[in-house]
Amino acid sequence: MSGILSEDITALSSLDRSALSSRDSTLLRALDRDTWLSDKDCIQQPFTTLPNDCLFQILMIENISQSKMSQLDDIDNKLDPAKQRVDRLQNSRVVIHEVNMDNDDSVTKEKYGSKDVFKLTLQDKSGKFFYAINYNIIPWINVCMIGSKLIIKSGTSFNRGVFIVKDTDCSFLGGTNRIWNENRESKLYNYLDSKLKRDCNNNVNGRKRKN
Repeated sequence: MSGILSEDITALSSLDRSALSSRDSTLLRALDRDTWLSDKDCIQQPFTTLPNDCLFQILMIENISQSKMSQLDDIDNKLDPAKQRVDRLQNSRVVIHEVNMDNDDSVTKEKYGSKDVFKLTLQDKSGKFFYAINYNIIPWINVCMIGSKLIIKSGTSFNRGVFIVKDTDCSFLGGTNRIWNENRESKLYNYLDSKLKRDCNNNVNGRKRKN
């Protein structure tokens, strides 16, 4: 079953369900559960709770408490370290390059602060899209790759297409989709840049309408 962690769950074929481990059984139960809302109902559904555990794959991770311009600057510096200014090097926070998953201390040295909020773009096996916003620190956010699998547990708060999750509401299974993660920083840069340009255009058009 570990192969599921590197696969697109919207394109899975028949699965071998023999000799399952406890972890495999948990994964398959969550995979077999259908998310309970259609795309239209998902957006319109006011506050409720998830009725059963569901498996999702993570398509995007965005720090929405940090400005897009600042994130673009950070990514630009990663892609071209020569652009890194001395004062940014002196004032930068801890960046984790390696994480020992058996040592909680290494995971809790988050790059982000306790008040940072992340938006995860999620997809279920039917292809429907959902979002998740963290209520508290999610310790695995620094090791999460695109395509990682996540079980959101029954009872998790849900409002108009968005899960409001605490760390205890999730079981992070890991995994990665190699193709999806190729040139990941460049893809994230293009994604944030397009959103920033869209926001700027909306602001300009909004001012024009007011005038």
